[in-house]
Amino acid sequence: MPWAPGPAAPQAAPALSRRALREAQGAQDEADREAVQAKRRRPITAVVVLTLVALVAVVGFVAGKPIYDEWVKPNGEAEQADYPGPGEGQAIITVDPGDTGSRIGEKLVAAGVVATTGAFVEACAQAGERAASIQPGTYTLMKKMSATGALAALLDPANRSAIAFTVPEGKRAEEVYQIIGRALADAELGAGADAGAIDAKTAEQTALVKAAANDTAAIGLPPEANGLVEGWLFPETYAFNLATEPTVILGQMVKTTVGVLEDLGVPRERWFEIIVMGSLVEKESKLAPDRPKVARVFYNRLAKNWRLESDATVKYGWGNFDSDVASSNEALADPNPYNTYIHDGLPAGAICNPGREALKAALTPADGNWLFFCAVNPQTGETEFNETAEGHAQSVAKWQAWEREHA
Repeated sequence: MPWAPGPAAPQAAPALSRRALREAQGAQDEADREAVQAKRRRPITAVVVLTLVALVAVVGFVAGKPIYDEWVKPNGEAEQADYPGPGEGQAIITVDPGDTGSRIGEKLVAAGVVATTGAFVEACAQAGERAASIQPGTYTLMKKMSATGALAALLDPANRSAIAFTVPEGKRAEEVYQIIGRALADAELGAGADAGAIDAKTAEQTALVKAAANDTAAIGLPPEANGLVEGWLFPETYAFNLATEPTVILGQMVKTTVGVLEDLGVPRERWFEIIVMGSLVEKESKLAPDRPKVARVFYNRLAKNWRLESDATVKYGWGNFDSDVASSNEALADPNPYNTYIHDGLPAGAICNPGREALKAALTPADGNWLFFCAVNPQTGETEFNETAEGHAQSVAKWQAWEREHA
């Protein structure tokens, strides 16, 4: 192995002069002063940094709050910006002339079709000029569609309904058939048709709708209806394509009634009862707060084995719906199964097609011991409720006075 030199021996540090010592000490003192000043500056710097961080956070929150409000729920769960589609159920919207994309989006959100207006507006922006070709009209769509799917549906003429009509609460089945018949006639003949032609076509279509109602299996009438369509044609706004058969139209109305009963939690064994009682409530009450009270009067009378004595049922069974004729001695004496002055219990069936609130009142009547009610002002619907026959007689006197005054 070749030879290598070993480590050099350590050299002693040269001694410092007094002047060098003084300069070294001065340098050390200056370094100590700098260190102290740095320590004093450190909290100030930290405060500045923290302040800047807080300021950035505040600015970020203010700028981001609209985004938070739109996309995040109060409970911290992310708001769904768009449904995945393809959708479910049925929804009807009307596009009016002049509606913008955002306005249509708002209608879609209100109807439960799309999740957010922004998603639909974005879909319109991506579609470009095609989105501007949406035509005014009534459209039958599905709920919980994707924004792009909803836009495509609105651009498809097949979804633009030619038949649209509204059935108000309390209409009888015969009146509903006429409403549908007129809608079918208008759709078939189009705008500007001769009035005589429309009337003739309306009568023709009404007869077809009435015939379709007799096919209870085709319209899906449940067994609980006891074969009676009256009461099961739910009052609502409907829209259908021109080729839709009357059985399909009536079937949708029956399906809607069943859906409302299920939504209200009505047991199936009470469906017929609630439909019938709801129809009485619909016809006998004009003001919303009176509906549960009218239902309570009828239930209280049933509990006492009293006859309901409803003029509305007398009118229906008699077949003449003029109020004066309904209260005649001849009508009151007619033994038809809807005459609750003669027969015990509920009438044979519903006397009109009740709306949701009337059905709800029939299911959950108000608390009270009333056995009578009387509309003391038929014009406003003001009604008085009484527990005794004496009190009821006084209310009847008020009604008679009103009748004389407005003869």
